[in-house]
Amino acid sequence: MEYKETIKRKALELGFDLAGITSAAPVGEIQRNYFRDWLGQGCAGGMDYLGRNIEKRFNPGQLLDGAKSVICVALNYKPPGDVPAGAARVADYALYEDYHEFIKARLSALAEFITQTAAEKNIRFNICVDSVPLAERALA
Repeated sequence: MEYKETIKRKALELGFDLAGITSAAPVGEIQRNYFRDWLGQGCAGGMDYLGRNIEKRFNPGQLLDGAKSVICVALNYKPPGDVPAGAARVADYALYEDYHEFIKARLSALAEFITQTAAEKNIRFNICVDSVPLAERALA
């Protein structure tokens, strides 16, 4: 089995719902332009930070010098089942403790697995959970 598949399988074992691996090459102009248009239309609301560090956001190599690959994972935080009619509604992400901590812990476990099992032993990671400028959707 290709090593990328081993990494993705381990991510699923750690509780992620999806995992993929892509190049750390800069994201293409179509995605960059879409994002700039989205910002220009005011879709970011009060999240002004999304407009900062655009070049870094679309070039993972600027976040980790020499980066070759990006591992993207997804975790559905929506609880199973439907909300009963007439019940108060709370945003799904607000039903849990700060997701940054438990996702970062799972990503650290994945990094440790890769470090222990990779043929190349000089591997470096930058674990990112919504805290750095990175075009997650475009990379995913």
